[in-house]
Amino acid sequence: MDLKPVSVSEFKNLATRNLKLTESQCLDFFKNDIDIAKKYAIGPHFWLIPDQSEMKVGACSPNIFQMTPFGHSEWLNQDFTFWLQNMHPEDREFAVASFALSMEVTQNTAKEKVEMIQINIYIRMLDCNNNYRWVLIQFPRKMYDEEGKVLSTFILITDLSHLSKSFSRMLTMIDCSNNENIIFASQVDNKNLISLNLPNISKRELEILQLMVRGLNSPQIAENLCISYHTVENHKRNLRKKTVTKTTAELIDFVWRNNLI
Repeated sequence: MDLKPVSVSEFKNLATRNLKLTESQCLDFFKNDIDIAKKYAIGPHFWLIPDQSEMKVGACSPNIFQMTPFGHSEWLNQDFTFWLQNMHPEDREFAVASFALSMEVTQNTAKEKVEMIQINIYIRMLDCNNNYRWVLIQFPRKMYDEEGKVLSTFILITDLSHLSKSFSRMLTMIDCSNNENIIFASQVDNKNLISLNLPNISKRELEILQLMVRGLNSPQIAENLCISYHTVENHKRNLRKKTVTKTTAELIDFVWRNNLI
């Protein structure tokens, strides 16, 4: 599988659909995803929902003015190039190629399995002060038509500037089917997707890691996931064994260094 250079016009042709969506339709369909994002996001975040009939922003989060140079009304109905202009110039080509690969994977994967594939993209975007900072772009859920084609996507964008890690342009694909993660990474200078020799991490372990990096302790994680304290501790023990780490701090450092979330 290759990360191929894709022009903006080629991506638009790939992603454009016939059915037009209203803002209320977008918000109604993705309501649960918006609520879940508030609970599980690992940092300050905002979201976009495209209307793919015209490749424009169909809906966006009310706090977008706090996360970008533009307000809610300025983002609505803007086309794909407007979003690109909010990205670092050096990251735009990589972002378009990554979005195209995401569409390709979605269209070539069985519908019942596609939601088990998590795609994460690391690039730089402008903040509200017109400074570039690293963000994580994720696609937690998609809306499909009767033929299984994507009509719209809930796009979650998380600010990573509160983390001390040095990031780079990267794409990771995590296949959670059969409780296994197959992780790939791609730098802009190396357009082949390279399989990383990383441990298989179950969906539950991934949920625990996401809560750990938010600073939750074992009792809080147990309450959040409705499991016992001992179950959480067992998962943590297994995670340390899989990652060959001895402490929680070492485990979290391993997570960030290898982009596991």
